[in-house]
Amino acid sequence: MRSTVRPGPVAGGDLDAGYWAENLRRPVLFADAVAGLDADHSLFVEIGPHPVLTGAVEQTRAAAGLPGTAVASLVRRQDERRSLLRALGRIFGRGGTVRWDRLFQGGGGYAPLPPYTWDEQRFQRDFTGTAGPSRRSREIGPDECGAVGGIAVRGVTPVPPVVYLDAALDTARRFGDAPDFALEDVRLGDEPVDAADAPSTGLRVTVGAPDEDVEVTAWRGTGGHRTGVPCLTVRPRAVPAGPARDHRALLDAALARCREYLPMDGFRAVVAASGTDYGATPAVDGRVWRRNGEAVVRLDLTGLPRPLAVESALHLVLAALPGRAARATHVPVSFARVRLAAALDTEVWAVARATRARDRVHADVLLLDRDGRAVAEFVGMTLRRLPPGGRRSPAADACVPSRRPSPPGPRAVTAPPKAAERAGRTRPDDAREVFLKQAAAVLGLPVERVDEQRPLRALGLDSLMAVDLSRRLERARGPHSLGAARLLSAESAGRLATAFTGEPRVPAGRGA
Repeated sequence: MRSTVRPGPVAGGDLDAGYWAENLRRPVLFADAVAGLDADHSLFVEIGPHPVLTGAVEQTRAAAGLPGTAVASLVRRQDERRSLLRALGRIFGRGGTVRWDRLFQGGGGYAPLPPYTWDEQRFQRDFTGTAGPSRRSREIGPDECGAVGGIAVRGVTPVPPVVYLDAALDTARRFGDAPDFALEDVRLGDEPVDAADAPSTGLRVTVGAPDEDVEVTAWRGTGGHRTGVPCLTVRPRAVPAGPARDHRALLDAALARCREYLPMDGFRAVVAASGTDYGATPAVDGRVWRRNGEAVVRLDLTGLPRPLAVESALHLVLAALPGRAARATHVPVSFARVRLAAALDTEVWAVARATRARDRVHADVLLLDRDGRAVAEFVGMTLRRLPPGGRRSPAADACVPSRRPSPPGPRAVTAPPKAAERAGRTRPDDAREVFLKQAAAVLGLPVERVDEQRPLRALGLDSLMAVDLSRRLERARGPHSLGAARLLSAESAGRLATAFTGEPRVPAGRGA
């Protein structure tokens, strides 16, 4: 057995209490263990409920100049038997030895594993909330849902996700005993509910004990002839009451970075090119500033119902994507965390950051009032790219952003001195800043604590963190030569940042 605690192979007798104490206290020598196997050991199987290390294994072997293929055993939310059979096929296809006779021999069957023999002492915490059933439901009739339609995606007008988010949040506030809640681990349903069915569609919100998921289901029909469509699963988290955080400095810095002006007509063209049609919905008005990966907009939402106002603001993510990626149709599938105020101003600022990875877009969107206070936060939003097809707007060819000089800056916000200084000169390549920020994020340090004179490994970087950092850098700027092995070398953080700055830029929109 090759250990990630002690260099070299270990025998079964070595795995004593001292070994496991070292396992808790010593660094993980993952890269050393994987690269320490010779070329005859090139096929790896990750045993676990979901693949985490397959990419790290293959990248570590490649950095060492050794062959290596990793196969996952189980995949989250997929059938276990099918996943294991698929893994066997991949092992066999890559030259591994599989005892097929044991798989196909007759007389076998499935038997449930016996449960563990637990002590009779009970440690489960009793729920001491308000009296009532363990799960409670609340129904919201069609007349309570308000105006939910108007924005079509490829000819279908889905109910905006904020309708479900508002329903879950309002129910958590009603049944919970905290002053306010944030919504975490938000997962949207696979089947959209057409807003055309809104007159006969209501919502059922089911709430369990604290720390349990809240489920939102749309029902259609009347009386006993109802059909349900799962729309949302979310976990509410109590948050302390208090004034909204002031984000004026963040807004000023984003405005200083986003120096490419996009007229509102151009922004509408970007949205239309993605297959989205506002139809008869009142058009939003405002100004957009952007760069690849980030965008800022000041929106006038006068006349828009709340769901459509928030949906319009979320479309800013498209302006942050490169031109080709912005033309694709993306639909939201999940959010890591959402906070929503009870009401929105008619004038809001929105700041969006977005990165693209294959058929997914990951984004954060922050909505601010005119004083820079947060009124909505969407963190860790994941959007899935739909396959090409369906209706396409004739405005697709019109979504090339304007590069003419920006009009006079917004009067409501004044950039801080450093941001104004950056905005007034030619912006240098920000690759060095990207490298140091990503390194700080992986190390869990403020950027100013990353000592450029020391190697990253001296600052606490281990092999798994190095793989994570290498992937983050690739997502930020495309393929590069800073693999895990080099990030763990004796080179200083400053020299690595300089090397990363010299890498040729590959736009994030390129590739699969």
